[in-house]
Amino acid sequence: MHTTTLGSKVDIYVINHSDIVWDEDGNFDKVKERIVLDHSNFSFKEQVNEKDERIWQSIRDECKIAKAHDDEYLEEYYKKVLDKYIYEEMEIRQSLDSKIGQYNNMTAHTVDGIPIKLSDGECGIVIRTGKFYPIKTDEYYIWKHDLDKGKDWSI
Repeated sequence: MHTTTLGSKVDIYVINHSDIVWDEDGNFDKVKERIVLDHSNFSFKEQVNEKDERIWQSIRDECKIAKAHDDEYLEEYYKKVLDKYIYEEMEIRQSLDSKIGQYNNMTAHTVDGIPIKLSDGECGIVIRTGKFYPIKTDEYYIWKHDLDKGKDWSI
């Protein structure tokens, strides 16, 4: 996005609905929040409804594909993160200064206390799988693995 008070022009950047679908990992509710269909200039109301429904159905279909792809990726990568951090007895920490669900702000700490930065993908696994939950301490959040207490913490 580009905003400015300089000059006398407006910059408009258009993205395809497919970009939104894949940006939102196939989550139709989030996709629908970002798309506005306006075909009010059609003469016949039934044309508007038919066109809108065809577009939404196409988007729903693509969301199913993206969601299936994302779920497969999430499960596969989750196992790698679990092996790397949980089974090696590392503790996953997040700064108290950042919001829960914010990417790229976690570290894994070895039993010796050595911090290792987590990638965006690894943070995403902790945040989105629904298999971790945060415990707030005086210094930071500690992310624990628990299938019953976890949820999607995405913001």
